Amino acid sequence: MKWRTLSTVAALSLILPVSAYAAQFHPQQTKSTSIVSQSIAQTPPDDNFRSEKKGPMRLFEQLNLTPEQSEQIETIKQNSQADHETLREELRQAKDQMRSLLASSDTSVEQLRQQQQQVQNLEQQLKNQKFETMLQMREVLTPEQLTQMADLIEQHHQRRGMRDR
Repeated sequence: MKWRTLSTVAALSLILPVSAYAAQFHPQQTKSTSIVSQSIAQTPPDDNFRSEKKGPMRLFEQLNLTPEQSEQIETIKQNSQADHETLREELRQAKDQMRSLLASSDTSVEQLRQQQQQVQNLEQQLKNQKFETMLQMREVLTPEQLTQMADLIEQHHQRRGMRDR
């Protein structure tokens, strides 16, 4: 059922913009387009759709956290967010610099290697920081919730065909 719903939404997300564009050139046909748009807008969201949260936060929603646990996890997330943003910005700038160096004809191979090393170091710092944040969040969970989380992760990997990775 999820795939059918997802396929329908994906098809509509492709069709509606094209219909709106076509309506600019064929104003007499806009009535049918607006009827479709209205019916989609009035359709309640399907519970099978993924939440807008990504990664671990979506996973934590399924663990029946207590209000205290939710608050602790949110605090950990907020505390790490500024550091993550800073590193992401540094990484973006380092990648921009790499593109500039690659485009320049007078850049030495050694400069390119140094810049690549800087990009890799920043990527590793970001991964390490995300991992440490996840470990802090993990400490908030009960042993039962840890077991449930491991089961959910395993189910996710099996659905995506990612065993032993």
